[in-house]
Amino acid sequence: MAIPVELRDVEKHFGTECALKNISLTLEEGRFYALLGNNGAGKSTLMKVIARYEPMDNGYGFIFGQPMDDDQKAMGEQVAYVSEIVEYALPAAVQDFASCFRSLSNHWDESLLRSIFNECEIDPRKQFKELSRGQKIQVAFALAISRRPKILLLDEPASNLDKNSVQWYRNLMSEFSKKRLTIICSNHQEKEYDFCGGKIIMEDYKN
Repeated sequence: MAIPVELRDVEKHFGTECALKNISLTLEEGRFYALLGNNGAGKSTLMKVIARYEPMDNGYGFIFGQPMDDDQKAMGEQVAYVSEIVEYALPAAVQDFASCFRSLSNHWDESLLRSIFNECEIDPRKQFKELSRGQKIQVAFALAISRRPKILLLDEPASNLDKNSVQWYRNLMSEFSKKRLTIICSNHQEKEYDFCGGKIIMEDYKN
């Protein structure tokens, strides 16, 4: 069986700044990994490289054995990325936003989306910009996992969630991520990652 994520000597630069240096990782299916480090350590950059939002400058990366620089729609469908940085003024109803995601996925689970909206009391007819910060994250979660990706990337997912919503997030992760690879980027908020079996410390790659 192909390895979900494999990186070999990956580097990423922004001008003269080296954001990632000699990153080599092999990440297994069915596991939770916490991506930890101080601000500026390269956590979000690494997530974006794995999501193929940022190209690497050096090294090699593979998603289920396929080179990450392959332009394959199928590879994009295998990876979902959720960030705590959400476009707060998106001028669209939630249901219209969902339609865009639905049209791009071959594995869309409409019943899962509706169940999450019902549980979180989110009215899909409501304008996205009118939702609370926590609700926007919940919508982003719902849209990401309704695609049924094999790899789920979460960038500080619980930073805008209240206590009840954090428990909802933890329950969702426990159920959804069975047999999937989930990577959680956190700024040392244990509520986001204390259930993770693996830890990736970004400072270990700075030397």
